[in-house]
Amino acid sequence: MELPPRVFLDVPKTASPLPSPGGGMQAWINSNGFTVLTVPYHADPKKDNWEWFNKAKKGLREDQFRREVLIDFTARGGQKVFPYLTQNPGKYFVKPRGEVPKNHYIVGGLDFGSRNPSAILLGSVNERGHIHVFAEFYKPSNPAEISRYLKNHPYFHRLQKIAADPSMWNKNQHQLAEQYNIITSIADMLNDMGIYQMERANNDRLSGLERIKYLFRYSSEKPDLDPYLTISEECVNLRKELEELVYKEETPEQLTNKNESEDTVKRRDHAYDGLKYLCLSCSVPSDMLTRPVAHEFSLRSIEDQMDLDYEHDSFDDLII
Repeated sequence: MELPPRVFLDVPKTASPLPSPGGGMQAWINSNGFTVLTVPYHADPKKDNWEWFNKAKKGLREDQFRREVLIDFTARGGQKVFPYLTQNPGKYFVKPRGEVPKNHYIVGGLDFGSRNPSAILLGSVNERGHIHVFAEFYKPSNPAEISRYLKNHPYFHRLQKIAADPSMWNKNQHQLAEQYNIITSIADMLNDMGIYQMERANNDRLSGLERIKYLFRYSSEKPDLDPYLTISEECVNLRKELEELVYKEETPEQLTNKNESEDTVKRRDHAYDGLKYLCLSCSVPSDMLTRPVAHEFSLRSIEDQMDLDYEHDSFDDLII
């Protein structure tokens, strides 16, 4: 039978209550010219029930279950990096907070892509170093589009720095370098367009991952800990990437000679990279004040403290 590259042979919705890939069976011709047909497990009447379905799911990670039982080839392999984000999303993904307070400073993270999405994240940092990511830009773009987005953003005038992928300073990164023999980089072009806050980010993958874990402050023993990092619900692409991020999967043979990988799968992680750059550009937060509040050392506060000390000094203290 002649088939297009891939077709879905849909099972009627009433055929089974159980989930199935693409609505039912799938058929396609592979690169060797063979016709391949996938049939969901519940085509077998003995397996067309929730009892079998739940039994098959037991002991499998979500990604394993989707690939091996639901025949979902799009499921990402590996253990989830941040499983707690889907278990308690309201703790980490919060409703928009409105205007950023004046005493918070604003930083950005940028991962550039022309074919893949460019990801720009903007975050506010309070006196304790706690970070709230409140805006994202996410689409394939060029330097001019990035410049327009940043300059048109209402908080551009308060943006102190943009931690960007160090490869953006490579002189061969932009197509103009090849087309017109211009020695330039994406960072140079953005600087020429008036984006002066750019700085090379720390691109260490494991350091970035550990910093984000620290900021989320997940602990099964202390579930009431408040995170140092929150993300606006409006940052939908960042949320999706974080929830789907998985560790690299090693085969049993590979694990005989080395420890399990701590690195993540490098796929669909553009906003995640931007978040790493942003977080590593900030000081490590705490529950203590990392910098004074705006009014603490003002002239008025110093005079008030002197007046207070004078009122409590005894007559002997005033005699020199």
